[in-house]
Amino acid sequence: MASLAGMLQARGHRVTGSDENVYPPMSTMLEGLGIGLMQGYHAAHLEPAPDCVVVGNAIPRGNPEVEQSLDHADIYQDLDAVKLAFRRLMNLVPGNGRLIAGWDSPHVREVVVSLAGKLFTQVETFGTSQDASWQARDIDYAEERTRFRVFREGLEWGEFQTPLIGDFNVRNCLAAIIAADAWGLERKAIAAALKTFQSVRRRGEVRGVVNGVTVIDDFAHHPTAVRETLTALRVKYPDRRIIAVFEPRSRTSCHATFQDQYVTAFMPADYVIISGVFDSQRAAEMGGVLDTTKLIDDIVGQNKPAFAITDVDEIVRSLTSELSSGDVVAIMSNGAFGGIHEKLLASLRDSRAGAPS
Repeated sequence: MASLAGMLQARGHRVTGSDENVYPPMSTMLEGLGIGLMQGYHAAHLEPAPDCVVVGNAIPRGNPEVEQSLDHADIYQDLDAVKLAFRRLMNLVPGNGRLIAGWDSPHVREVVVSLAGKLFTQVETFGTSQDASWQARDIDYAEERTRFRVFREGLEWGEFQTPLIGDFNVRNCLAAIIAADAWGLERKAIAAALKTFQSVRRRGEVRGVVNGVTVIDDFAHHPTAVRETLTALRVKYPDRRIIAVFEPRSRTSCHATFQDQYVTAFMPADYVIISGVFDSQRAAEMGGVLDTTKLIDDIVGQNKPAFAITDVDEIVRSLTSELSSGDVVAIMSNGAFGGIHEKLLASLRDSRAGAPS
């Protein structure tokens, strides 16, 4: 959030922020950038009303500034309300801007088509769909790199490669290519940047390989992110067993709203462990708690091993006895998950040390 604040300030915007506990180096960095920081959360901090409010995803409902601004995803009543918000956003894009729309999504198509002839900006559609103006074709995931060719309006525009994996990352790269081109960057510079981009921490991050077992850390918590992450790993490791370990910790994953969606989200995995809901009381206050027992039963119904294990140390013990060389463990949580990554790696090392020679 502080980095975003600094970038916006550098673009000439007036930026302020609220937090409860800010300390060096973050506080000194913000002070050096000339960004005003208000202590605590109060509705009065939003007076006079700002043009835009950015809320960190760790801030819950009930926060006085969140309630005053009403700007986070869980305020929307349904998908139609989300679409309405995007229609309003699209109307704000100026004539010298770009509306870069993912054409593989039927919902995006619907929103864009509904405003056909009414927008004030240039629309760039992208994806793998045949009718997208920018297309990614000939996608190849071989040799630890993703390679693809980009076509614009049917003509080949360039060839790119990235260390990132998965169809969703190809679409992300394609969107970045379009944005970079709109800013006037040369194609060679764009290609070089994508080739060397190593992603960010906790997005398919390999935390270690012990005894031939690969342990991966991923921030996935929404069912779509879980599904896409596991699908990408299935593509990268086509002949290896994928073990999914999931902690329902975020506001999204703790709640019962996506109970059914999580069942299909774990389909790309071969073996599943679900830990206990991190804060069931908070989820209950929101109207319903994810039923992990039912979720496990439904996944078992897909004819694959699945277990509900709450204690992190027990999960580590279970995995250590279960894992063998070649397995890939995808640990998914938006939190620290009790230090499970290092605990599992250490346990695997100990098991190797204790093995008979």
